[in-house]
This record gives sequence, structure tokens and C-alpha cells, in this order.
Amino acid sequence: MRRPVRSRDSAEPSLDSFLDVVTNLVGILIILIMVVSITAHEAVTDAKASPATTPAVAAPIAQQDSGSLEEALALQAELAQITHQRTAVREELQQKFHDRNQMQFVLTASNTAIEKKREELGAVQQQDFDRNRELLDEKAKLNEVYTTLESIENFQPESVILKHYPTPMAKTVFGREEHFRLLNGRIAFVPLNTLVDELKEDAQRSASQLRETSSLTRTVGPINGFYCRYVLRRSAYSVDTKLGAARRDVVELDHFVLVPVTENMGEAFEDALRPNSDFMQRLAGCDAQRTTITLWAYPDSFEEFRQLKLMLVERGFATAGRPLPADHPIGGSPQGSRSSAE
Repeated sequence: MRRPVRSRDSAEPSLDSFLDVVTNLVGILIILIMVVSITAHEAVTDAKASPATTPAVAAPIAQQDSGSLEEALALQAELAQITHQRTAVREELQQKFHDRNQMQFVLTASNTAIEKKREELGAVQQQDFDRNRELLDEKAKLNEVYTTLESIENFQPESVILKHYPTPMAKTVFGREEHFRLLNGRIAFVPLNTLVDELKEDAQRSASQLRETSSLTRTVGPINGFYCRYVLRRSAYSVDTKLGAARRDVVELDHFVLVPVTENMGEAFEDALRPNSDFMQRLAGCDAQRTTITLWAYPDSFEEFRQLKLMLVERGFATAGRPLPADHPIGGSPQGSRSSAE
């Protein structure tokens, strides 16, 4: 963008504020110099006023006096340097005051000459003169606007990258499903499918024991570090027939839970993402188009859950999240729900 040329006829700005700031800074420096001077003077006075020592302790005291004298000389040298700086600052301040008075004098003389020249003009010329001065003021304001616009055009804000996590419509899982647990920042494979198959076989063998009791608790496993504890119950239903109501006893699964051998099972999250880890090898054996990965996540591993879900989506896997409260085991029942994959 082309900027208009600044006019040299515009009124020069006043330097009063700048000179006031310089004066205040010089005053502060003078106060600091006086404080250092008083401190140095007191140190020299204390060194000269030190009392004489006895012969028994003459050597240590002499060393102390020597050290005090060296400090006093160093302070005197520093004082002389500060005094020289103070003199230089005073001279510079006087020169600034002189320059300020000259600039003020030139500015006053210029304004007086402008007013005198204006009074010599006619009424029409005075109006033209006033309009020219207003025009110069407006040009100065316009130059400031152009400067601001140029700075805005050259400004490059910092780019912020927003990560997008895909969230398609969830679908109920009916195909192959592999399960993993996220706890204490570790990933562990959960052999839920194998344990459920073991549960079914064991339940068929144990169903006859329910003739004498209404419920039965059994445990199968361990498989890959997990036991499966389940409860069978005997329920009676009334069925209407042509001959009337009939009673029917049915053996049903009440619920099951998985009991881990230890809480620190599996691999650390960083290790599990490496190419040769157990987790990555199990993923390599799954068809991404036909397999859903279900993640049972506890509150202390929700951040790892988000990272792992993003990685699985990038690899083309449908993922299902199963958040669990702390100390709540993985489990299921006939009244439960299937996983919903995204």
C-alpha cells in the first residue's frame, strides 16, 4: 500500500514529556550515588577508627585490618568512579536543558511568526491559511492510519492446529470383537471371548447341581491372567398350555465378572505402541474391516484411551469405548448391552 509523503510543514511535537522523564531518571541516579557515597565514607571511617590489638592476637588482627583497608581502597575507587559518572550526568543534564530551551525558543518563535504572517493576510487568505493547517493535521492523522494498516498487513498471527477426532454414527457390534483393558497407564489383552466359551461349557456340565439349590457360583480360567467368575440361577416360569398352567424350571446365567491375577498386567502404554509389542502383534492378526476393538478404560487412563482410539481409527479399526468406575471389574449379564463401535 502506497503511503503519502509526510509534510515537513506540520507542527513539531513538544519534548516536555521526554525531558521530564530524563530529569526524573537523573534524579534517581543522583540519589543512588549519594547512598553509595555515604556507605563508602562510613566504611573508610570504621577502618581508620579500629583500636590497637594486643601482641597475642596481633597476626590475625593485622590480617583483618589488611582486608578492611583493601575494601576501603576498593570503595574509594568505586566512589571516585561514581563521582565522575555523577559529574558527567550533571553535565549531560545541563546540555539537555540547554537544548530544550533552544527548541522551545525555536518552536515559540515559529508559532509567533506563523500567527504574525496570518494576521498580515486578508480575511479570505486567513481562511485559506486555516484550511491548509487543518489539511496538514489531517494528513498527519492519515499517515498514522496508513502506518497502522501496514503493521496489521505485515502481522502474521501464530497458527493454532485444531485436532479433529472423527465421530461417526455408532453401530452395534455383532461381528468379531477383541477386548483390551486400560488401567494404571497399561494395556492388557482381555480374553473375554475365550472365557465366555469356557463359561458355556462349564455351565452345561454344572447345570445339574441346581436341582438342590437356586443359585450356583463357579469360576473358570485363568486364561491370559484372567479368571471368570459367574453365577447360575434356577428360575421357574408359568407357561399356559391346553391343559392349563404348567411350571417350567430354567437354568439361566445371572452375571459374570473377570478377576485379574494382578492389577499391573499387560504393557506400559509407551511400550505397547512399539512395533514388536504384544498389543501391536495382536492388532496385526486382526482384519481392520471385520474386527472391532473394545477398550475397557478406567479413569486413570482416559488420556491413553483418547490417544489409542485415534491411533486405531487411523489404522481403519472400528473402536468401542467401555468406561468403568475405579475398582469396578469387567463383566456382563444377559441384561447388559452390546458394544457400540465408531
